[in-house]
Amino acid sequence: MATKLYFRRDLASYSNLPATEQSTLTPDANYFETDSSKNYRMSTTKSTVAQTTLTNTSTGDTNAHNYYCAKFVSNNLNQTSVAANTWTVEYAAIEANAQANYPRSGAGVMYVNCYVWKPSNGTKYGTILDGNSVSDGEEAGTTQTVISFTFSGSAVSSLTAGDAVIVFEVWAQVTQASTTARLQTFCFDGTTEASTTNEAAFISTPENLEFLPDVSLSRVYKYNMNSRVSQSRIYKYNIASRISLSRIYKYNIISRVSQSRIYKYNIITRISKDSILKYNVFSRISKSSILKYNLIGRISKSSILKYNVIQRISQSSILKYDVIGRISKPITLLWNIVVEDLERVSKDQTYKWNVESRVSKPSTIKYNINQRISKSSISKWHITNYVSQQLTLKWNIIQRISKSLSLRYVLGEPPLTRISKALTLRWQVSSSSVAEPFSHTEGKSTGRRYKQFESWRSEWYRTPRHLRRKISRLGIG
Repeated sequence: MATKLYFRRDLASYSNLPATEQSTLTPDANYFETDSSKNYRMSTTKSTVAQTTLTNTSTGDTNAHNYYCAKFVSNNLNQTSVAANTWTVEYAAIEANAQANYPRSGAGVMYVNCYVWKPSNGTKYGTILDGNSVSDGEEAGTTQTVISFTFSGSAVSSLTAGDAVIVFEVWAQVTQASTTARLQTFCFDGTTEASTTNEAAFISTPENLEFLPDVSLSRVYKYNMNSRVSQSRIYKYNIASRISLSRIYKYNIISRVSQSRIYKYNIITRISKDSILKYNVFSRISKSSILKYNLIGRISKSSILKYNVIQRISQSSILKYDVIGRISKPITLLWNIVVEDLERVSKDQTYKWNVESRVSKPSTIKYNINQRISKSSISKWHITNYVSQQLTLKWNIIQRISKSLSLRYVLGEPPLTRISKALTLRWQVSSSSVAEPFSHTEGKSTGRRYKQFESWRSEWYRTPRHLRRKISRLGIG
């Protein structure tokens, strides 16, 4: 069964079709169209409306001209080859004057360019004919004339089914008999073959070509190259524009469309929703609970922390000094008593600091401290070591020599010698020297009182208060 492909006025919908004519001829600049980029459609069905025409005004000279009229593209072939056959071409034409010699002068060959194209990558599979037809072409008249001729087409193989289209280009080779520019008309897409008023132009081959249909399918595909086609289930996007559907999707290519449920983001701006979300694409938006941080900076919170903490360690209280070690004694005696003399040692109370270092307290320090940190009471100075005392003396102090009670006399060889004032200085000063307390000699010639003092001396080393009371009874001082 032969196949007829009718020339239609609507454009083919495939991508990567020929952007220009593919002939070996050089076309005249005087096109029937503005250029050769348009790809009209060929279909196995005829038009149901009146024919359409393409026209141009010829070049006003008697030189030979190759006029490109139009090209037509079939649906995708559903086969892997096109057989060699004799093809038939029919269309209608009108020339404004007999000297126009359109589409050729008298009877003879017609120029044909027919080939198979691959839309997926925009390349040519092969050529059916790029050359002259059989010598059965004819010249048009000043009224619409049916032009019919045949050509021998070559076979084209190695096609990909569903990715191959037949392209036919209409050309006119004209040499006018005069130098007057003439109107030339090409007629197609009518309802009737071989008609002088409503021409259904076509090409045909004896081969039964199989095409993928160009009509709506029972299963409607998601996208159409020109526009979205209707389907039982409406898909999310359209190439040209968004179309309405029962369920409104989240985004539109151009703008956000309304929907019963408002989504989180809009391509251009944030849109309102019942619950205000935490972030907006452009800026922070308000929310019922203000979060601790903002994308740009710190935002207010109910409690602002005092420090930027690198490492947190727990503590119950903040100590005043950087402490190395803590020492303590249960009870400290006021004096260290030696046989020969008195030497000041620790006091009854436990000292707050150790001479070398402060030791840790039971409380855990809150922070890992490199230097003094703030506390509820901030000290006035940065302290290297602890030197403060309740009373600052008037003199340059060499060493500490304080004692609980200073005797007025030294107990040595008689007579008893007065060595101190009623007020005992707490420090030995450089301006004077103080006799060693209780220096002792071998002689025991102080009489009965001295012998009694010798018996109390051991108690002096044990309990200073007892010794003071006994010395008071003796009346010394």
